[in-house]
Amino acid sequence: LFRTIQSNKKLVFLLGRLYLSINSELIFRQNKERLRNIPNVLDDVLVTSQIISKLKWSEVEAAAAFFENQVYSEETRFRYLSETSRVLRNAGFDVEPQTDGSLAVSFEGNSLCKVVKPGGITYRQENLTTPEQERAKDQAFELTKMVSEYMRAMDQGSVVKAAGLSDRYKTLADFNGTLLAATETRFGVQFVTWDWDFNREGLSHGHYFGNDYEAAKQDFATRSHLIDQNRLFTPAQMAIMYQCGEDALNYGLDITYEQEQSIKSVLAQIEEVLPDVVEQSRHQDILINEHFPEFFVGYMHVVSPFSAYSDEITRIKHEIYTHLSLLFACPVV
Repeated sequence: LFRTIQSNKKLVFLLGRLYLSINSELIFRQNKERLRNIPNVLDDVLVTSQIISKLKWSEVEAAAAFFENQVYSEETRFRYLSETSRVLRNAGFDVEPQTDGSLAVSFEGNSLCKVVKPGGITYRQENLTTPEQERAKDQAFELTKMVSEYMRAMDQGSVVKAAGLSDRYKTLADFNGTLLAATETRFGVQFVTWDWDFNREGLSHGHYFGNDYEAAKQDFATRSHLIDQNRLFTPAQMAIMYQCGEDALNYGLDITYEQEQSIKSVLAQIEEVLPDVVEQSRHQDILINEHFPEFFVGYMHVVSPFSAYSDEITRIKHEIYTHLSLLFACPVV
C-alpha cells in the first residue's frame, strides 16, 4: 500500500484532502460545542442597556467611577488625583476628597464639579448659575486635563540618563538637542529644560520652572526651535495690544468694517490667554480719566470729524492712542 501511494501522486493528494476534511469537521464540532456555553455579546449589550436605562444618574456616575478605578491602579490614581488637587488649590479652588475617591471642587463657596478620574470631571448644569461659575468650571477642567497630560507623559517617558544626574527625572519631550523633563517631589511635579552635549552624555544650561508646566513647554518649543520666539508675544505686550485695540474701537478711529472685525477677533484671543486683561483695561481707563486733562481728551474728539480729510491728523491720533496705551498700561505679573 505504501509503495502504491508513493508512486501515485494524485492518490496522495486525494487522501490528504480527505484527512483535512474529516479533521476540520471534528474541530468545527468541538468549537461549536464549546461556544454553546458562551453568552451572546449582543444579548449582553441589550440587557446592559435595559439595566442602565432604569438607573438613576448618581448610580451611573458611581458605576463609571468604579470602572475607572479598575483601569488605573490605586497607586497611579492616588498620584494623579493628589497632583490634580494641589494644582487646583494653587489656582484658588477649594478641593475636598470624597469617600468614593473623587475630588469635589468649589470656588468662592459654590460647588462646580467633581474630578472622578484623571483628566475627567462631572458637573450639574443647574449648579452653574452665573457666567463666572461657568468660566471657573471650565478652568478647573482645563487644569485637570493638563495634569493628566503631563502625568501620563511621565509614566510613559523614559528615565533621563545623563552624567551627574539622578534617576528621578523622566523625559517628556526630546528634540533638536533640547530636553523637557519632569520629576515628582513633595512640592508637586517640577519641570526643567536642558541642552544635551555633543555626545548626549551630559546636560547643561538648565531652565527650571517649578510647577509651571505651560512655561516649561513654551521654553522647550522655542529653545528647540520648534517655534520661532519672535512669533510669540509676552503678556505685557499682549496687554498693550489689547488696550490699543480697545482704543481703536471706542474712540472713533477711521477703520473699515473688516478691520473692526479683525481687531475684535484679536481682542477675543487675548482675553482667552489673559483672562484678567479686561479688568486691567478698565483700571487703565480709570487712570486716563483721572490723570489726563479733559481738554486733551476733548481735543481727540474734536479732530475726529476731520480725520477723513487729513492723513496727518489720522497719524497724530494713532500716535496719541499708542502713547496713552504705553503710558498707562498696567504691568502684568
